Amino acid sequence: SAGISRQAAEWSLSLTIGAIPEQVLADTKLRVLDILGVSLAASTTDVGRVVRDAAICLGAGDEARVIGFGDRLSAASAAVANGTLAHTLDYDDTHNRSVIHVSAPSVATALTAGEAVAADGAMTLAALIAGSELVCRIGIVVPGGFHARGYHATGVIGTFGAAITAGRLFGLDANQTVNALGIAGSQAAGILEFFSDGSSAKRFHPGWAAHSGIAAVYLARAGFTGPATVLEGRYGLFNTHLGPGEYDVESILDDLGERWECINTSYKPYPCGHVVHPFLDAVLALHREEGLRAEDVEQITCPIAEWMIPIMCEPREIKLKPKTDYHAKFSFPFSIAAALHFGR
Repeated sequence: SAGISRQAAEWSLSLTIGAIPEQVLADTKLRVLDILGVSLAASTTDVGRVVRDAAICLGAGDEARVIGFGDRLSAASAAVANGTLAHTLDYDDTHNRSVIHVSAPSVATALTAGEAVAADGAMTLAALIAGSELVCRIGIVVPGGFHARGYHATGVIGTFGAAITAGRLFGLDANQTVNALGIAGSQAAGILEFFSDGSSAKRFHPGWAAHSGIAAVYLARAGFTGPATVLEGRYGLFNTHLGPGEYDVESILDDLGERWECINTSYKPYPCGHVVHPFLDAVLALHREEGLRAEDVEQITCPIAEWMIPIMCEPREIKLKPKTDYHAKFSFPFSIAAALHFGR
């Protein structure tokens, strides 16, 4: 039977806007709006300006613009900036089961590649939805598995979605799309070491995923090849990143186009690690409705899942005194203390 990349590629290219349920279309339009909003906000920050300056150095061109700045660059260079801007404030959405920021790389790729080829809204939406759906499906083969091994799943898996979205917009055929996915696998990257010191690397992962997807498409369009078994192979994504094992990679294709996984994605009410959000809701409700203030509190106990501890609670001394504002976003004690102190 045809491999997973082949079947995914054929599905992505055959997907018509008319075959996409209204709920999925409406949901995706809101995600584009959300990413535009958080990207524009990020463009006013120091990190936003740094990323824009770096993207200009990566490569000139006039295919697509940098959101919030307007500089015209090659699509690949603009994608680095746009994907990074989308994630700079950590305000972008999260697919719950896979713990992947789906829209940052996917929307950045769709808007950048869409501008490069002068695609209309329907073309751009269909390509975006195809890429986003496959990101979510790849991510739930082993929920949380990439994080457990120290990878940032957004960067790793977002690269494949970017290749699907860009491939459709740049007019690849099924063979070229399979090659683009194979090439994307060799660029799929992102490690979690930024948690140790609050440095900027995490913000860059969706930008590099968008860039890598577009680069893979350019290479495939020119005739370069990549492994068709990039997902399920002996040295494919799962066996290399998660260790050799029995992974139900075929499940990526289950009810594809019938059941939509991408709509199970949550917006962020707060620009910090999403696992702390329910607790922020609770302390802010107590602040607002019961008059609870920081000085009234001796201790707060939060029942959390074990996998959240290394991300949000350890090393303890660092989480109690974050080194940077970005560091603070991934601290349970800091986030809750700040909410109680400021009341917002």
